[in-house]
Amino acid sequence: MTLPMILTLSRLAILPLFFVLMIVPLSWASYGALIIFVAAALTDFLDGFLARKLGQTSDLGAFLDPVADKLLTLTALIMLVFVHQLSMVGLLAALCILWREVGIMALRQAMAHKGHPVEVTWIAKVKTAVQFLAITLLLLAFAREDETINIRGDETINIIGQVLLVVAALLTMHSFMGYVQAALPFFKDANVQNHDEETL
Repeated sequence: MTLPMILTLSRLAILPLFFVLMIVPLSWASYGALIIFVAAALTDFLDGFLARKLGQTSDLGAFLDPVADKLLTLTALIMLVFVHQLSMVGLLAALCILWREVGIMALRQAMAHKGHPVEVTWIAKVKTAVQFLAITLLLLAFAREDETINIRGDETINIIGQVLLVVAALLTMHSFMGYVQAALPFFKDANVQNHDEETL
C-alpha cells in the first residue's frame, strides 16, 4: 500500500475518534478533536501532493481522497452545529456547504459512470483551504470554552471563523455551479442520444 493511500485511509479511520472527542465531557477532549481535525486536513493536502510527486496515483485513491475530504468536512460541521458553536448565519453557511458536498458527490458519481471524471477547479481548492481554516478556528473557539463562567468559546475567534465559513459557503456555491455547467453538456448529449435511440 502506498503512502498517499495510507494517509487517505487514516483520514477516514480517525473520524470516529474526532466524533467521540467532540461529545465526551472531558476538559482536554475538545483540544484533542481540534488536533485531529488539523492533522486530517493536512493529510488532505499532503496525500494528493505525494501521489503526484511519487507517481503513485490510482483510480481508488482518486475516488477515496474526495470522499475522505467531504466526510471530514461533513462530520466537523455537523458536530459544530451539535455543540451550538454556530450562529444562525453560520448555520445557514454550514447548511449550504453540506448541501453542496452531498450534491458534488452525486455529480462525481454520475459523471464517473459516464466516463467523464470531474476535475477539481482552482476555486474549489481555495474553497477547501478557507473552509478548513474556518472550521479550525471554530473548533479552537469551542476548545477555549470556559464553562465556569458560561462563555461559549472565545468570541473573537468564533466570529472570525463564522465569517470565513460564510466566505467558504459563497465559494462553495460558486464552484458547484461551475461543476454543474461543465457537466450539463454531457447530460444533454446523453438525453439526445437516448431520445434518438428511442425513435429508431
